[in-house]
Amino acid sequence: MYIFFFILILINLILIAKYNFFQKYFLLYDKKTGVPLIGGIYLFINFFIIGIYFFYDPNSILIGNYFKEFYIDQKSISAREILVFFLLPTLFFLIGLYDDKFNLNANYRLVLSFFIIFIFLLIDNNFVIKSLRYSDDININLYNLSTIFTIMCMTGLIFALNMYDGINLQIGFHFLIIFSYFVFKGIFVNFFIIYILLILIFLYLNYKNKIYMGDSGVYFLGSIISLTLLKNYNNQNLNLEEIIVVSLVPIMDMFRVILLRVSFGLHPFTKDKLHIHYILKKQFNNKFLWHFGSLLTLFNIFLLESLAMPYLVLIQAIIIYFIFIIFISVRKKN
Repeated sequence: MYIFFFILILINLILIAKYNFFQKYFLLYDKKTGVPLIGGIYLFINFFIIGIYFFYDPNSILIGNYFKEFYIDQKSISAREILVFFLLPTLFFLIGLYDDKFNLNANYRLVLSFFIIFIFLLIDNNFVIKSLRYSDDININLYNLSTIFTIMCMTGLIFALNMYDGINLQIGFHFLIIFSYFVFKGIFVNFFIIYILLILIFLYLNYKNKIYMGDSGVYFLGSIISLTLLKNYNNQNLNLEEIIVVSLVPIMDMFRVILLRVSFGLHPFTKDKLHIHYILKKQFNNKFLWHFGSLLTLFNIFLLESLAMPYLVLIQAIIIYFIFIIFISVRKKN
């Protein structure tokens, strides 16, 4: 175990010191700023190393019993879950990497995402959402719609997170909040502690404008978050309202922007400056305010964990978001 952490730290020091090498080798950079789009590569290399260590020592404290939790009578590690957990994020990383390099058409990305998720849900249907449980009052069985609903949820969250990325620190802060919440809830603690440290390193480099996350990083981490949410919802470690709260701001912003684009006669995934962080950056000089979405997510989580009224938490979160949108829209006109 100590050898693994020594190797992991050593490799990270090399990656941080030689990040320009990856830009030159992969020719990955933002065309407007010239900043390397290698945050995803950095994070995925660590995932790859963790995967190697897991296959070397499946019972290490790094992973623990995480892959033994789908079945009550399961005494051995679930091979299907391991396949989904390690291979699905890898495929999404490759899709994002190709998009960073060659600007893959959004329609192709959408179709590929649907297809990949569908195949992996066939491999292990334990990730499928079979019913919607909200608090102790509502339980809606999805029946034959369960698979397509799960695909839409996963794809929607991954695309929402990708669209949420736009200014320095934005997506890094959101990933940091989600990973910290997983640790707080006791979910895959050692793994996500490592990724909290990695995200902190990324945030420092991103703040210095040295690297960007890139689609490869958002797609990769978005798929890991999706799988974690699905598994722990089905295991009843997470409630529906908790999942909604950590995902709410990026999803609301995605739907708002898509509706605006459609109303303007544009493609739903056209790149523009309609996202809330772009609007805030244009209207305010306060960099702290630019991250209104992350602040609202933190506030929502605090309320959810403090109050036994999830309905009110969700309602106030939606109201605050749209009041703020109306406020900055009126301010812009004035």
